Parts: sequence; C-alpha cells; structure tokens
Amino acid sequence: MNLKNIVLNSLLVFFFTYMPLNAQNTKQSRVEIGIAYGGAGSFFVDYGRPVNKQNGYFIPPFSGGWNYELYQKNFLGTIGNINLAYKFKKNAVGFAYSRQTHHGKFQGNYQYNNFSIIINHIELRHNNDFYEFYYRRSFLPKQQLFVSVGLYVMHSQLQEMSISPQGAFIGERNAQNAGMAEGGASVGLGGVLYSSGKFSVGLQSKLYFTISIGDFETVALTPFVKYDF
Repeated sequence: MNLKNIVLNSLLVFFFTYMPLNAQNTKQSRVEIGIAYGGAGSFFVDYGRPVNKQNGYFIPPFSGGWNYELYQKNFLGTIGNINLAYKFKKNAVGFAYSRQTHHGKFQGNYQYNNFSIIINHIELRHNNDFYEFYYRRSFLPKQQLFVSVGLYVMHSQLQEMSISPQGAFIGERNAQNAGMAEGGASVGLGGVLYSSGKFSVGLQSKLYFTISIGDFETVALTPFVKYDF
C-alpha cells in the first residue's frame, strides 16, 4: 500500500470513528472536513533555465551536442486538496492530501545536419502530491481569519523527454523509480467569507518551503468549502 492510500484510509477511519461520538455533542462541532481547488505557482518547473515560448509552446533549451531537453512546465498550475481536522476552541489540528499539477506543451521541427525530428503537440505533466499534518489558529470574534503551519512529505512525478542524434529518453521520474520525495514546511493565511449552518466558504493562501532542498517550492491560492460535524 502506497503512502497516498495510507493517508486517505487513515482520514476515512478517523472520520467514521469520530462521527458517532460527535453526534452526542450538540454544543460545538469538533470535526470538520474540507475541500479546496485553485491556482498554484511552482518555483521548480522551469528547471532553473530561461523560459522561451512561442504561441503557447515551449522552445526546448539547447544543452550542447545537439541535445534538446523537453522538461519545462508552466509556472501557473492547479492544486486541489481534501483535509480533515479536529477543533478545540480556536485551534485545530488536521491532515491534508493535496495534488498540484503543471503542464508544458511542445511543438516544432528540430534539425541537425541530415537528422530531423518533428514534435506535434506533446504535453508533459509535473505533479506534486503533498501529505501534510498542520496546526491552525483562528482569530477575530467569529473566527473568520486563520493562520496555519504544517509539515509535509512531497512525492513528485516528472514527465520528461530528451532528444539527440544518438537517441531519445521518454519517461517519468517519481518517488518509486527515482526517489523523488522531499520534506518541508508550510505556512498559510485564510479567511471564512460566508457561513450558513455547518457549511463555510472561504479563501486561503499557502506557501510551501521544501526543507530538504532549502528553497521555496510552491505558492497557492485556493477557495475552499468545509463542513462541520
């Protein structure tokens, strides 16, 4: 069983175990489940190289020896998550699973002497899966504003291509075949914009810092919906 299934199964067990206990407590909701989906910016999908695009397609960097590397993705992507939290007064602790996705499109005709290759609308993907434990603190009389800090493990899936007269590499690097796993910390700021009964709608921003690399990983802005049990 992989880490994603372990985390999701743990969330479901906690959720269904706590529901009967919480049903007896009518004074204050203690458990909440939330979903969010929005935009994310990644600081690593350019591979540390200048970004050249034409008509929405990346122009692959030329690394010498006639070697074209189709690696780069768009800085702007999407991120969605599901989280489960236990609340006590103005504080909460919880678990969250998030998936971040970025795409890069490539197209062109590349030639070297008598060698030629045509790339017709290839789209490559970069995914980050975050498994996060977080603490949240709410403020203001009705707890509309909150800040959060967390620790996460991130598994990445990087689709890449490299083309040269000697051959081509087409594949995906991930946590299983290339050890693409890192650890880091996050800090978030958000607020509830509307509440009705046990439903709440709001907006949250979050910054991810990958400690094992020593640099910022992702910035995200996501509308969210949560339900209190």
